[in-house]
Amino acid sequence: MADSPEKNWLQNQDSPQLKPGRDLSEVPLQRLHWAFTKASSFHESQVTWFQGYTPDTEYVSKSSGTIHEFSLSIRPPVDEWALLTGEILNQLSSARDNLFRDVVKRASGFSDEEIRNNFRGGVHWPLCFTEKQWISVMKKYSFIPEVIMDRVRLFQPFRDLRPDGKTPDEEWMKAGASTWARFLNNQDKHDEPVRVTAHHYLGGPVTAESEFILRKQPRQRWDYTDPQSNEPLITIYSEPIEDLRIIAPAIDVVVTAKGPSKIRWDPLNSGLWSALLESQLVINTVYYGREKAQELSIPIMEYAPPKGWTDFRYVLQPGGGYKLTARGNYAQEALNRGFV
Repeated sequence: MADSPEKNWLQNQDSPQLKPGRDLSEVPLQRLHWAFTKASSFHESQVTWFQGYTPDTEYVSKSSGTIHEFSLSIRPPVDEWALLTGEILNQLSSARDNLFRDVVKRASGFSDEEIRNNFRGGVHWPLCFTEKQWISVMKKYSFIPEVIMDRVRLFQPFRDLRPDGKTPDEEWMKAGASTWARFLNNQDKHDEPVRVTAHHYLGGPVTAESEFILRKQPRQRWDYTDPQSNEPLITIYSEPIEDLRIIAPAIDVVVTAKGPSKIRWDPLNSGLWSALLESQLVINTVYYGREKAQELSIPIMEYAPPKGWTDFRYVLQPGGGYKLTARGNYAQEALNRGFV
């Protein structure tokens, strides 16, 4: 290791601001910009597809007209969307890895070959679920100035706090942007493309075009139904009736991905947005410190979804037909406003 290379690198500052392209590589920022650009295109491709889709409930009558099931056949290009998701997550993960590797290189004075020889398995952005794991990382990279490692520590999963203030368990930490993105990225690279599907459910109570007598309460598909379930939108149990037609005033759709939890299907678009937001904040924090990074952070730009976590909502119009409302393209907005 060279003699205290970090002294010149940090210019003996207690709270250094590192200039991209001079003190640290600007490649992480380039990857971040690419990820936002791709996320913007991804959003537009979804909007285009759903604008061309017309909700139409399929009717399947069973048991001589006493059980009536209504559902939809929503088949967007999820295979293509899965590949796009993998590309975005790969750039976000690589941006952090590249940044941390450059920190290691500049703080140690090692050449690329020396880094390969001294760090078997490579140098990657740390992801620690316990304080004990973080202590091991600190020992491994003891040559990195504490002020820089403190910045890295800010975004470790074990530092996440639940809204109720309780210590998070591993399942909770898996839902965080960093862990979620890293898991899906690793899955995409080493196993198979991210599993993506379009989850749909009713956005309000259904009415019938004709009167009928219920045998028991209808069963409805909810937002927490497994997205890959064959359960119909609604099942109606009635006295025998040959023709039953329904009116669905609102149909909600959310694009989901199979996340790190054993049973969790996570909202994909909001998950990507969280990962983009956090990545911008992480990278700027390592460069400039926490205070400056907060100044440069992207405003939350809260989604203005038609309802809850929904990505797309079809609302039945008085004259017939559905009108589509969708989340905004916040990745493009961040680009337009110069945040990345």
